[in-house]
Amino acid sequence: MADYGLNPAQSLSGMLHKGERIVWQGRPSVRVHLRPYDLLMILFGLFFAGFALFWIIVARAQGGSFWQFGLIHFIVGIALIATPLIWQPFVRARSSYVLTDRRAFIVSELPLFGRKTDIYPLRNMTELSLKDGTPGTIWFASRHSWSNTRPIRRIGFEFIPDAARVFGLINRAQEEHP
Repeated sequence: MADYGLNPAQSLSGMLHKGERIVWQGRPSVRVHLRPYDLLMILFGLFFAGFALFWIIVARAQGGSFWQFGLIHFIVGIALIATPLIWQPFVRARSSYVLTDRRAFIVSELPLFGRKTDIYPLRNMTELSLKDGTPGTIWFASRHSWSNTRPIRRIGFEFIPDAARVFGLINRAQEEHP
């Protein structure tokens, strides 16, 4: 697996609290993993891009340049298809996870966006859940919509090979540092 210059321990130098120790670090799988939501997005993208392409062909046959307005819709449809197939694995290839005895870190470095470190204290993890498997996922937070009524994105250590063991490390750390 390519490293893309990400060394999680180095990227956290100066961010760890006194006495805080790293108990696990890993990287997500970069394979394409399609969830039900992703399949719906791909199907909608196929429909959206297909309809836009049909519209472009019909409008172009009428003459003029009005057909060009269909291009943006076609591009949006292609983006909906490409997100789970290309963008998500691209982001995971440039991400790493670090678990300390007090916090979880998600570190990513994307071209044009730079390095980003998201920090989640273990004592605030009230949404902790494990989706076991190989690879598995540990969910521990979510981002909410502006109305704060429904989560719009779950956050966690996604598609890691040793999810059950890491889940146990999180539970143990939560018991040791309430």
